[in-house]
Amino acid sequence: MGYVNDYLRKLSFLLLFGCCLANGSAQGPAGAERLPDAVLVWLEDGQEISTWCREWNEQSDLSLQAQRRLSARRNIHLLSSSDHRRLPDELPALLSARSGIVAAQWDYEVSNRSTEPNDPYLGDQWPLETIQAPQAWDITTGGATPSGDQIVVAIIDSGYSLDHEDLAERIWINREEAEGQSGVDDDQNGYVDDVHGWNFIDNSPLHPNSAHGTSVSGIIGGQGNNDTGIAGINWNIRLLTLTAKKTSEIVEAYEYVLDQRLRYNASQGAEGAFVVVTNTSLGIDKVFCGELPLWESVYDPLGQAGVLSAGATANGEWDVDEEGDVPTTCGSDYLIAVTNTDRNDLRVFNSGFGAQSIDLGAPGGPADDGAFTTSLNNSYDQSFGGTSAATPHVAGSVALLYSLPYAALDSLAKADPAAAARLVKAAILAGVEPLDDLQGITQTGGRLNLFHSILYLHAMEQEFAVDDPLLEYTQTKDFIRLFPNPLATGDLLQVIYGAPELSPLTFRIYDSLGRELARYEQPTDAFAQQRFQLSTLGLERGLYYLVIDNGKKPIAKGFVVQ
Repeated sequence: MGYVNDYLRKLSFLLLFGCCLANGSAQGPAGAERLPDAVLVWLEDGQEISTWCREWNEQSDLSLQAQRRLSARRNIHLLSSSDHRRLPDELPALLSARSGIVAAQWDYEVSNRSTEPNDPYLGDQWPLETIQAPQAWDITTGGATPSGDQIVVAIIDSGYSLDHEDLAERIWINREEAEGQSGVDDDQNGYVDDVHGWNFIDNSPLHPNSAHGTSVSGIIGGQGNNDTGIAGINWNIRLLTLTAKKTSEIVEAYEYVLDQRLRYNASQGAEGAFVVVTNTSLGIDKVFCGELPLWESVYDPLGQAGVLSAGATANGEWDVDEEGDVPTTCGSDYLIAVTNTDRNDLRVFNSGFGAQSIDLGAPGGPADDGAFTTSLNNSYDQSFGGTSAATPHVAGSVALLYSLPYAALDSLAKADPAAAARLVKAAILAGVEPLDDLQGITQTGGRLNLFHSILYLHAMEQEFAVDDPLLEYTQTKDFIRLFPNPLATGDLLQVIYGAPELSPLTFRIYDSLGRELARYEQPTDAFAQQRFQLSTLGLERGLYYLVIDNGKKPIAKGFVVQ
C-alpha cells in the first residue's frame, strides 16, 4: 500500500507543479493542440520499453505500441495506440502514476515563434537586424496602443510620394477635413483641406514629390507584410506628413503637431492625432540652438503634450558641442539627438558627435551602403544613408514602443503624457548596444537596440526590486528570490527569476539524493511578472532543489520543507 501511496503522491505533486507554474491554471498549454494518437513516456532506468508495453497491454483495454526511442541515455520513447485511435485525455496522468514511469506527456506540434513579414526586400534592410527589429516584431508590429489609439509619427521633411505602394495606406488622414467640405477649414485649425498634413513651403495641402521624405517615411512606417517592397519598423503606423525648409516653416510645422496632439488629449481621441514622436532628418550646420530660441522652444511643449522628437545631427566630422548644430544642441528632455553608424557598428565618418549633445547612434550607413527604403515613382532606394537614415530608425522605434502590450505605459500615456514620453526616451537610451566607437563622444556610448529597449520596459514592470533590473531580469538566467524558505508542506513557494531576452526556461525539482521529481518549461511573457508559485503538496519534510536548466552549468537554489 505504501508503494501505491508513493506513486499517488508523485502524481499529485507532478500535477500541482504543472498547474502552479502556469500561474494557477489547470489547463494545458494555452492555444496548443495535442497530437491525437501519440504520447511520450520516460521510463525508469532498467525498464525495457517492449516489456513495459506488453505488461500494459495485458492489463488495459487501450493497446499501446512503441513508435521510436527518443533518448537512449534517459530512456524516453514515443508511443501510439495500436489501432491508431485518439488517446484519452487522462492518459499522461495515468501513465505518470504507474510503476516504472518517471513522467509522461502529450506530443505537440510546435509553431514558429518568429514574426517575419513577406516583403521581398526585407533581406536587404540590414539596419533592422542591427536594432533587432525582428525580435521586437514577435511582440508587436506597431500601429495602435493596447487600448486602440492609432499611433502617429509626424515627419518634417522636403516632400513625399504619398501614392507610393508601400506608403499610401499608411499616410495619416485628417478625418474632419476628408469628410468635410472642400475649400473649408472644417476642423478650424487654420489650414484649409489639410487632409494629409500641410506643405508650409507653398502654404498648401499638396506636398511636392521628394525622394528624401519618401525614404525617411519608409524606414519609419513602410507597410509591412504586404508582399511588396520593404517593411518599416512599424507595419501599420500612420505618417503625418509636413513639408518645410526654412526655420520659420519648421517652427510652424512643430506647432501644427502640438495642436494635433493637444486636440487629441483634450477630446479623449475624438479630434486631432495621437502623435507620439516627430522626425526631423534636417538641420543647420555649426549653429548653436541657443541662437535660434524659437526653434529651441518647441520641444518642451511638445514633450509635455506627450510627443518626443528625434533629430538628426550633422553629416560632418565635427564635435557639435564645440562647433554647434541644430537641432541636436537644443537642450530638452524630450529631444533625442542621433548620429550615424554603419553595418559594422562603427560611427560613419562625416557624422557629428558630441559627448553632451548627441544621445546615441543608429544605423543609417554611408551614402554607398545605407538603408534600403522607399523612393519616388513606386521605386526603392538601395542606399539611403547619412544621419537622415539613422534618425528615422529612432523615431520608428519610439512609435513601436507605444504599441507594446504594456498596460502601464498605455495608461500613463493618457494620465500623464509627458511622463510616458520620458519613460519611452529612457527605454531608448537605456537599451543601447554599447559600441567602442561611440564611447566618450555620445551621452550613452551606444547604438539603438529596439529589442533591448523593450526588455528595459519589461524589467521596469517587475514587482521585486533589484539593483539592476535590466541586467538581472532580462540578461541573466538566475533565481532572484525564493520565499518563504523554509516553508510547511502544502504551502506555496514563490519563485522570482530572470530570463535572458524573454526566453522560456526549464525548471526541475530534485530531492536531496539527486532524484529528479518533476520538470516544467516556463514561458516568459513580456510585461508579465517573472514569477510563479510552486505547490509543495505531497513533499515530505526535507531539503529540495529547484534547478534552472542552463545547458552546461545548471543553476540551483535549495528550499526546505518542514
